[in-house]
This record gives sequence, C-alpha cells and structure tokens, in this order.
Amino acid sequence: EVAPNGAYTQIYINPSAARVTGWPQAELAADTSGALHVPVDYQPALLALRRRAREAGEVVLDYPFIRPDGTQLWVRDRLRRVALGADGTAEVIGTLVDITTEHRMVSAQLDFRALPGAEAAVQPQGEVDLLLAYAPAVLYINRIRPNGGYERIFLSRSAEAVTGWPNEVLSRSSGLANFTAPEDVPRREAFFRQVLTEGQGSFDYRMRRPDGGWRWCRANGRVIRYEPTGSALMVGTIVDISTERAAEARAVAAARLASLGEMSASLAHELKQPLQVISLSAENARLQATHHQDAALDRRLGFIASHAQRAGRIIDHLRRFARGAEEGVPPSAVSLETVVEGALMLVGSEMREAGIIIEQALGTPPPVVLGFPVALEQVLTNLLMNARDAMANLPGDQPRHIRIAARPGPGPGTASLIVADTAGGIPPAVMARLFEPFVTTKDVEKGTGLGLSICHGLVRTMQGSIKAENRDGGACFTITLPVAPG
Repeated sequence: EVAPNGAYTQIYINPSAARVTGWPQAELAADTSGALHVPVDYQPALLALRRRAREAGEVVLDYPFIRPDGTQLWVRDRLRRVALGADGTAEVIGTLVDITTEHRMVSAQLDFRALPGAEAAVQPQGEVDLLLAYAPAVLYINRIRPNGGYERIFLSRSAEAVTGWPNEVLSRSSGLANFTAPEDVPRREAFFRQVLTEGQGSFDYRMRRPDGGWRWCRANGRVIRYEPTGSALMVGTIVDISTERAAEARAVAAARLASLGEMSASLAHELKQPLQVISLSAENARLQATHHQDAALDRRLGFIASHAQRAGRIIDHLRRFARGAEEGVPPSAVSLETVVEGALMLVGSEMREAGIIIEQALGTPPPVVLGFPVALEQVLTNLLMNARDAMANLPGDQPRHIRIAARPGPGPGTASLIVADTAGGIPPAVMARLFEPFVTTKDVEKGTGLGLSICHGLVRTMQGSIKAENRDGGACFTITLPVAPG
C-alpha cells in the first residue's frame, strides 16, 4: 500500500525474492522504507517511482540493488496500481527482475573517450556505425546535472537526416535546444528534470526546420547511471512524429465532426426554441405596433433581441467547436466552468430528452487550468455522450444521473475534472484496454472505439492525464490538468 507521500506498507513478498537479491526473506519483508538495500543516490528516484505508481497507474525504473557482500546487481522495478482508496492510499503490485546482464551489455556499448571541450564520443564499429548513421531516429547521451541542466555527451550522425540541420550545427552543446519552439522550452527543461528524478520520461515538442517551418518531434530518455555528484547519465532518442501528429489531428477533427453529426437532433432543438420565440414575438410586436401599445412592443422586441443573441451564441460555439484549436498555439488559461457550460450547450437537450439529470459541483471559484478550450469541450462532450449511451438500456425506474465535479488534483499545481455516471460501470475486460483504439462496448453501428483513444491523446497534449474506474454503480472518469499560473 502506497501513501500519498510515497511511504508504503509491504503486504506480501514472494519467496523468490531471497534467490533474486541474495537477502533472507525475513530481512526483505522487514524493510519498511524500501530503500535499505538501494544506494543513497537512487533513493529519491525510488520514492518518486512509488508516487507515480499511485498517480499514473504503471511505472518502471531500473536501479542498483546492494547484495549482502556489498556488490551490486541491477534490477528492473515495475509497479502497477490496482486500487485507489478514498484516503488517497493506493494498492500496488510489482515485480523486481534481475537485469544485471542486460545492464552490463548496454554499459559495454558506451565506450566514452574524452574530447576537447569536455565532450565525449562513442566510437562505433560495423553494424553499430551503420545504425547510428542511418537510423530513422536521433540517438543521444546526455549528462543531467542536479539543477536540471545538461551537457551533451554523444549525438548520432543520423541527426542531420532526421532534423534537416547539419551535424556540425547540431553537435554544439545546445544545438537541438536552439531549434525548439519557444513555448516548448519550459517543457523541455521539465523533461530533463523528470528523467533525473523518475528515471525516465517523454515529451512531444516542435522543432524548427531549416526552411522556417516546423516539425513535431518526440524525445524519450532513460537514466543508465546515477553519479555520486547527483548527476545522471541518460540515453535517449528523438523521432520525427509530424506524420503521426497530422494523422492524429485528422482523427480528432473527424471525431469532432462526427460528434456534431450525432448531436444534430439536440442542436436542432436548441436552435428551434429561440427561433420560435423570435418568430412569435416578432408577430406579436407587429400587431402591437399597429395598436400603438408601446410598453408591450418594447417587451416583445426585448424578447426578440435576447433570443436572437442566444441563437447567435449557439451558432458561434458550433463554429469554434468544428474548427478546433489552432496548430502551434500554446495552452492557455481555461475555466472548467466555461468548459462545462460549452459542452452542455451542445448536448444539454440530448441529456434532458434521455431523462438524465446533470449535477454540477465545480467549487467556488471553479478551477482554472492550462489547456485548449475546444479540446476540453470535445473530451467532456464525448464522455457525456458515452454515459448517455450506456444508460439507454437501463430499466425505466433506475436513476439516470451524471455528476460533473472539480477538485484539487493528486499532484501539486493540478486540478481534476470528474465525470461520473450511474450506468453500471465498465466491464473489467474492457477497463484494462479502455483508451486503446477500437476498444468499445457499443454495437458496430453505434461506435468505432476511437472516442476515448482520441480523448486520451487530447488530454496528453495538454500535459494532463485521464483515468477511468468503476465507482458507486457507474463509471468515473478523472481528467487531471496543470492549474493555470495566478
């Protein structure tokens, strides 16, 4: 069991632990900190690993483990959360695997030699040389300092083919950083800090091309050795994901337009009501003008103006929703109250016609997060429509409720938006793969299985997370995003 601060209580450890680590079973079971047999330099990363297992669901970290004779073996610790209690304590299962041989093979390939300017290079031979020169990815090795800064150790010659920039330009210590989009620079710095503290990390960013355009890249990194100074040696890759991002954008746009098509009946109802008021008020105003009833005429004209504005707001909102977010625009401050209002403007009539009661508990004041308004509305709209479909087959006397709530997030500087329904929950077989493409509980005619996969991608682009669980007789989705500064 892992507490919110990362402390844990060991419930069970299997007998093979003594064979893998060399320590007696009783001594391993008595280690309540989980750090007695881990070097001091790695203990912060191990604490961060448990915290992330509680929050993210599944994490992995490689680190050294001290044997009884003082030597070290390398282990791979994989943790997975299986339950989260109301007090924030998580039940976690894990595996610890001896990867000493694998680690030695990787280390043997990193033959560093000092070069002028405190840099180093790997001298590859044969097939390795071809791999580093022609791989469709940039391979690099950095040393991350305790303050999050870094120095370049090695950059593969494939960097020129992947990025379009000459190797002599990229080989400078800050070569790649110079071409990062300004709005992504803070996230790049956060990426290196994450790798240092958690042992691994990944982030997507835009890199400027020589022709002035932009390409989307994904950087991955993993620590291969911590140093006594608090620095860490990391190995990583950079790949061009422009095609993948373009495909994702097309899928998001298609899903958005499909949502509009699915909501057409509800939208027609939303627009029909103010237009009917406008039509009737205009007719009454014409009659009252004939009889010079100025007060009544003024009241009717007020009705006409207010409902015309309402219809105009709905149409403007539809246009923004269909257009989506602009490419390359950084996340901005978004009130969760505004997001909920926008989504209910699109699907409110649909919910009412299905007999669904919407409850809101957004707090006072509602949280303001960093994100994309239209993307957040698309995610919330998809969750609401899924809940409506799930409740369609409930018995007539069974409550149909959806609760939309906001609360502080699990981590510092975050906020969560919760959408919970009373539709009976998600089958366990589906829950494990819920955010994968083409996974759905709907009939073929009613769902493609792409909605939640797209929602997961949209939330990830806003540096957030989305998770699902069954709670109180229904499904509960939690979207966590960074809180906007100020």
